[in-house]
Amino acid sequence: MKFNRRHDPLLETVREIQEYCEASGLAVFSGYLTRDKETVAIWNIARSRDWQAFLGVAVARAAGVVYLDWAPFEDHLIDEALIRPSDEAGSEAGPRVEEYNRELDRFREYAGMTSLVEIAYSLGGVFHYFELEADWFAEFEDLVDAWDDGAYQPHRLSRARVHELANQLVNHPNYKTCQSKAQRRYLLEQLLGREFEALRSSDAAAILDRAAAIFDLEIKPLERSYLRQRAREMKEQGLSLDAIAGNLEVSRAVVKALLAG
Repeated sequence: MKFNRRHDPLLETVREIQEYCEASGLAVFSGYLTRDKETVAIWNIARSRDWQAFLGVAVARAAGVVYLDWAPFEDHLIDEALIRPSDEAGSEAGPRVEEYNRELDRFREYAGMTSLVEIAYSLGGVFHYFELEADWFAEFEDLVDAWDDGAYQPHRLSRARVHELANQLVNHPNYKTCQSKAQRRYLLEQLLGREFEALRSSDAAAILDRAAAIFDLEIKPLERSYLRQRAREMKEQGLSLDAIAGNLEVSRAVVKALLAG
């Protein structure tokens, strides 16, 4: 298991639960209950994620003992969920499996973090149960369940997100110096960091194409208008074509075109 130095919200919650129980006179049993043959009352997390309210019942009814357990997220959960391309038949199986495995791999950054917290106690023969899971862990489970149920659909970026990322890319200070699509793709990878690993190739292509369109249709005309104005100002000041070219960092031929336009 990897040691993760990142902020772990659920582990902090565990510590708070332990402190609350100690202050309230509740003994903590560090373990979990099986629910095969017992009557269980499950706290509705959809309505309230307030574990203090759940434990407040235990305090009010003098439950005495609280069962507390939590689980870290480990790499082997991802390894077990990965699909080999040979396991799937069909012409689209390869790309589909590749996209699914790529989405799974992005969860490796959470290795070592707390994924789940469980609290329980018994009152009048009924076990009361509270489960709190990290949002990212719920996403992981949904992804695996979707594949198992045959309902998996590769994650696609929305148009708004594609446009947002394209704007970030085209406004990067190094964008104009890129001489090829491969260089612009590398710049996009640097911009997104780990997010790039989960990016579909088609989404990456859409971002690059949108950035190129923004640059050609919006940025270039504005830059050309600015350069034309500056070239004319310097020409009026008596500067030579070579001097203007040097100031604007363009060729002499470009200066001629700007002044002619």
